Amino acid sequence: MRTILKTICFVILFFEITTEQTVDRKFPTCDLDLDDEALQYLDKECHNLTPEARQLMLQEAASFKQFHQKLTEYESRGVEEDSKDWDFREQLYESAELYLCQNDSETQQAFVDCVVKKRNEMIVLIDEKLNDE
Repeated sequence: MRTILKTICFVILFFEITTEQTVDRKFPTCDLDLDDEALQYLDKECHNLTPEARQLMLQEAASFKQFHQKLTEYESRGVEEDSKDWDFREQLYESAELYLCQNDSETQQAFVDCVVKKRNEMIVLIDEKLNDE
């Protein structure tokens, strides 16, 4: 679980560092699929969600889990147990332009739909990379 939590933190930090665009966080992301101990550290917005928003956050978390599993599958083909392909990760996040989801979405539903769509596009890129090797 710690590895997943570290990866999530890295992905958020990596996203914010590598994106040259200004991101207006009008929609929070809440990793509601974490264990109870980790949930306490989520932003306060995540503790006061409506039932509809909670469902959206669970949908977003499931999307991330699917993406993360595919990325782990790709990276596990390496020799070292915890090896990461940082160049490929950078390519994935640059091509996905996830910041557009925050900047262009007018509703939380549209935001989550955008993130899920872009993660699916990233999964396709990972599949292509797996098939090329």
